[in-house]
Amino acid sequence: MRLKKGLRYGNIPSGHGPVSSDPVCLNFMTCMRRFCRFTVRIGIFFYDWCAIGSIYGAPSDCLWAGGRVEYSDRTPREVLALTQEYGISARLTLSNSLLRPEHLTDPDCNALCRLFQEQSNPQNGAIVHAELLTKYLKKNYPSLYLVSSTTKSADRLQRSAA
Repeated sequence: MRLKKGLRYGNIPSGHGPVSSDPVCLNFMTCMRRFCRFTVRIGIFFYDWCAIGSIYGAPSDCLWAGGRVEYSDRTPREVLALTQEYGISARLTLSNSLLRPEHLTDPDCNALCRLFQEQSNPQNGAIVHAELLTKYLKKNYPSLYLVSSTTKSADRLQRSAA
């Protein structure tokens, strides 16, 4: 994605959020595809100075994620294809604050990072909480764009208040 001067970019969740019984949410990929089509190709819903910067989330079996109950009937590769189709960055939400060194070898999480690193235009990335994981990702997946999780800031504030 090429950033355009004067635009402000927002981020939206990928639908890997709490499981919903709402029938409208049951096929999230259809919903997201329509949303992207209307906002990116047709250009409605937002002001002229606003654009989608990224879509974020993580599969339910991702050890490095933050522990949300998540569901998707699509593979990470399918979700990446959707983001690439619309020129939107995909970001893994890796906000598990309890990671230890032995968790860094998780094969599923490493496979996800390899997959996200394959696509460079737009650049994909990760929203990260643990400093241990940040260092690991910088070393092993240098082309991922890393963003500090807001949960990290909340933890720091909570510790400083104690």
